[in-house]
Amino acid sequence: MKPVMEQTDNTQTKPVTAKPRVLFFFYIFIALPLLFAIFVLGGSLFIEGLTAPGGSLFDLQARLFLFWIVAGAGLFAVIVTGFLGTKWIKGVIRPITELANEAELISKVNPNYRIDTSKVGAAKQIALAINTISDRLIDTNDALVDSEQKYKSFYDNAVEGIFQAAPDGRFVSANPALAELMGYDSPGELLSSYIHENVPFFAKPHQREVFERALRENGTVTSFETRIFKKDKSEIWVRISATAVADSDGEQIYHNGSMIDVTERINKEQAEKERDAAEAASRAKSEFLAVMSHEIRTPMNSILGMADLLSETQLTKEQEKYVDIFKGSGEALLGLINDILDFSKVEAGHLHLENLPFSLLSVVERTCDILAIRAHEKNLEFGVWIDPDTPLSLLGDRLRLRQVLVNLIGNAIKFTHSGEILLEVSSVPIDDGNDTVEIEFSVTDTGIGVSDNQRDAIFETFTQGDSSVSRNHGGTGLGLAICKKIVELMNGEISVVNTETRGSRFFFTAQFKHGPDIPIFAGEKKPDFHGRRILVGEDHDFTRRNLISTLLSWDAEVDYAETWDEVKEKDYKYAEKGKPFDMILVDTTLPDMDLIDDVSSLIEGRPALKDSLVLMFNTDTAGHGMEMLDRHFGIPFDAQHIVKPVKIKELKDICEYVIFGLLPLGSSGKKTTGMALPSAKLLLVDDSEYNRIVVVEFLKNTPLIIEIATNGQEAVDAFANKSFDIVLMDVQMPVMDGHTAIGLMREHEQKKGLPHTPIIATTAHVMQKEMEECLSSGFDAHLPKPLKKRKLLSVIAGFIDIRLSDRNRAFEPEESPMTKFSEMEKPDKIEVDPALKQFVPEYINETRQQAYYIQKLIKSGRFDEVSTIGHSMKGEGDAFGFTRISKCGTQIYNAARQKSSEDTLKAVKTLVDYLNNVKCD
Repeated sequence: MKPVMEQTDNTQTKPVTAKPRVLFFFYIFIALPLLFAIFVLGGSLFIEGLTAPGGSLFDLQARLFLFWIVAGAGLFAVIVTGFLGTKWIKGVIRPITELANEAELISKVNPNYRIDTSKVGAAKQIALAINTISDRLIDTNDALVDSEQKYKSFYDNAVEGIFQAAPDGRFVSANPALAELMGYDSPGELLSSYIHENVPFFAKPHQREVFERALRENGTVTSFETRIFKKDKSEIWVRISATAVADSDGEQIYHNGSMIDVTERINKEQAEKERDAAEAASRAKSEFLAVMSHEIRTPMNSILGMADLLSETQLTKEQEKYVDIFKGSGEALLGLINDILDFSKVEAGHLHLENLPFSLLSVVERTCDILAIRAHEKNLEFGVWIDPDTPLSLLGDRLRLRQVLVNLIGNAIKFTHSGEILLEVSSVPIDDGNDTVEIEFSVTDTGIGVSDNQRDAIFETFTQGDSSVSRNHGGTGLGLAICKKIVELMNGEISVVNTETRGSRFFFTAQFKHGPDIPIFAGEKKPDFHGRRILVGEDHDFTRRNLISTLLSWDAEVDYAETWDEVKEKDYKYAEKGKPFDMILVDTTLPDMDLIDDVSSLIEGRPALKDSLVLMFNTDTAGHGMEMLDRHFGIPFDAQHIVKPVKIKELKDICEYVIFGLLPLGSSGKKTTGMALPSAKLLLVDDSEYNRIVVVEFLKNTPLIIEIATNGQEAVDAFANKSFDIVLMDVQMPVMDGHTAIGLMREHEQKKGLPHTPIIATTAHVMQKEMEECLSSGFDAHLPKPLKKRKLLSVIAGFIDIRLSDRNRAFEPEESPMTKFSEMEKPDKIEVDPALKQFVPEYINETRQQAYYIQKLIKSGRFDEVSTIGHSMKGEGDAFGFTRISKCGTQIYNAARQKSSEDTLKAVKTLVDYLNNVKCD
């Protein structure tokens, strides 16, 4: 409590004096009327006496005297009354008035003002009471102010949005957090918006009814989650809790509530649900594709296998035609299946790119070598040019790059009926600090072109350039869509434009890292033909320019001719001068050229040309043309001709052979009719009768002893009771599948202490996941269906060689896995399939390149990539017949999976030692 008269501010301290308004009213309304009444009464008596008949003077005087007596009495009464009233006012009314004025001063002017308590009597008691009440009011007010400040601080600084709203939903008050949550600059802007504008709150109007009904029925709402609009009309998820406040009649007058933003949590939950649903859908799709792939590939295996076998029998021309038709149809159907599976991988996000070293030159030339056959069958010119400044040693996925090239070039061939197909490759360095290079590929044709309305949609799924019912070209319409996805995974772009003349040009870019710096011609110097004179006879401008550019880079002196007559003219001219050409490279499709007659005439005139003439053939005419020339002139079949499109390595070899007499690699002309297999026991496990027939027919001319099981259980029983050198087992079978069966087989080997038996998985499942699952289950290799005879024989030969070698060493002193490869210092002679012979040098070069790259990966701890390379090396070694490379790949794969740097490096060293001793004779 504060003392009397104490002030907390500068307001006046003197009590206010009240005017005696009561005395004034007393005189005006009581005394004066009373005095007036007396005078009126006295006057009336006096007048009455004057006017009364017969009245005497005495009566008049008596009346006058009475009048003065009454007047005097009245005046005295007024004076006495006034005096007493004044005393009463001063003693009672005035103190009360002053107390009232001071109380008003306390309430309006200064709540800290105190009334003077020096008064006496009742006024003093009243003053003391008022001061006490004032002190209590001050204390109460201070408590209220403190509470209000605490509430305001909580209200203003609360993290949650706090509000008060009318029954109709309009905001009455809101804190800053709510304004910020809803996108407003201040609570005032929020309240103003909802007062003056018809602003919707709930994103879904029916939610308002649900909220208000719950509030009416329960009086409170807890954790009500809904979407609302922000100021900018965007939507957010909020959680609202509110309590209704009602009046004495139970009518709701407003409701208080809080609100928080739960958008992030809701979105996260929704994303998780969508992800789970997508994963479930992806799993279902993958399972469906796996099943469908198996179900379709199983009969396809029989169809194509039997077609291969039938083509090896004695057939009439008509029968050969029919066999070729259904072989082609089967392969086309298999291609469609592969397209669908590839696109499904892309959609499911299962298409992943490898990051392995490869030769760009090798990928481009091998791809074009295969596709040239189709181009030349349609009498199309097929040219390839690689910018000399383009880096050729790269890191990336060569198989996917080849897939894009095959699709684009294949389409160009399909839609071009005359003219040419040109592939150009160049590069653009990227300064990103990661040693990245961007390779640009361009495929140009003189075909039907792409219309303007097709250009934007041609890379979409199931879209074809010719989608009419009567179209001449088939396909799924997935090829370009898959190409686009692959290119995008390679951080590139793909597009198409029409050329100035008829035709189209497809561009795509792809980014790669630089690979190990290994020359194009491994272990050899760049060709040097300094002072050597070469004549190029080629009428196709693109091909001619590329040949001349390459030969000039090798320091040769080059001249050219565009017709056969010009070739003869220039040859005769320079021979007459005593400067004959060291080599004449002539395209056999020159205008007005007859192969036998013109070549015969030229050589008869100048026999020396027999040793310097090199003929360029298309793929479809090479065999027949060289056979006729060999019959006429004895020109070696594989030493003095070249097939278009011309490959750099082959051009170099043919030039060195003709000019320097160096025999090119693989030029012996010796053909291998089959692959020799040792005598061994094979267990064939497959539930399909036709698949078993195909395999048995493939192996019927080998010394293999074949035993058959029709399901996994039969295979396990046979494996437990007999000894086999190799097992060929399907994965998806009734009774017991291949994964379960191999687990029991491996368990049997461990219990009995038996040596490891090679078990090969044969399955129509071609997804990477299924392949890896086969290897992790215990299979030694994976062969996709439809089986290819050459691949099957190659894999079996590789594993049987290892198996029999291990068996022969069964009683020798135990050696470490690495010492068993000591014999690799002197590699055995390997008969390579003639179809693969030309690729062996490049294969050895790339394998050596991979070996060096593995060492870098091990230093970085990237064992997953090492195991992938080892797995690929294992399969490729078998395919080429290099079983020791395959075995090294197996050891690299196993060591990398165990993350053993030491064992992996040992296996790599063994591989490198072997490769350094390999000679391609």
